Amino acid sequence: LTSLDVSNCIALTDLNCYDNNLISLDLSNCTILQDLNCYDNNLTSLDVSNCIALTDLNCYNNSLASLNLSNNTALQDLSCYNNSLTSLDLSNNLALQDLSCSGNNLTSLDLSNNTALQDLICANNYLTSINVKNGNNTNIYNFYTLNNPDLTCIQVDDATYSATYWTDIDAQTSFSEDCNYNTVVLSPKLFLQGAYNNGIMLDDLRSNNYLPTTSPYVDATVCYYCYSGTFDTTGNDAIIDWVWIELRDASDVSIVVAQTSALLQADGDVVALD
Repeated sequence: LTSLDVSNCIALTDLNCYDNNLISLDLSNCTILQDLNCYDNNLTSLDVSNCIALTDLNCYNNSLASLNLSNNTALQDLSCYNNSLTSLDLSNNLALQDLSCSGNNLTSLDLSNNTALQDLICANNYLTSINVKNGNNTNIYNFYTLNNPDLTCIQVDDATYSATYWTDIDAQTSFSEDCNYNTVVLSPKLFLQGAYNNGIMLDDLRSNNYLPTTSPYVDATVCYYCYSGTFDTTGNDAIIDWVWIELRDASDVSIVVAQTSALLQADGDVVALD
């Protein structure tokens, strides 16, 4: 099948259309649909927003770039592996028990609201954070996160329990009750016009010992590392000057959320004091 019209099937509760060549599927009138098996097709999008009774969704082995499940609060079983998903918001799916989302492009996964979760398989992604601290981790009998090379910390209820019973994780991955996922990581880059010279900045202040080891800005941060090496570095990573970094509120730029002194390198990188 390359197309399937179910627009008049308003009483449809179960739909099995897997292993075809479908590129689209209109489910807008299937408001009482409970079980959908549309895996092994060529779907690039899937709108299940009107399927508010949906409990089981198997849409794996397609080409889905996004999947909105915010209206599917009855969803219990989700298999969406081997797609092209870059994000997956499951904060409204409190009934979710089984999740298989391996083989996508996910970078983060927040399951802190999913207290009914029993089975999690999210291997072969680009995950850097997983928050499964939902107060009910002892209910999870299957936990598999292998082949996420940038995943170093998984936030859980009890790190000791998880390390004992959840062993299908990468070597660099560990469990913690607090992974500091609320930390914002910035990588700003800037060039000073006066010091700029053919793609790099001159480090005259450093080389002539004019740079103070204490920030000239309001926090007056002391760079203890500057006493033992930081100011001795030459080349692209040579320190040019102190800079002041502010993180401001998205809706009201007059509100400073965070601020700190930092150091500017010759190649334009802004780096922390260590």
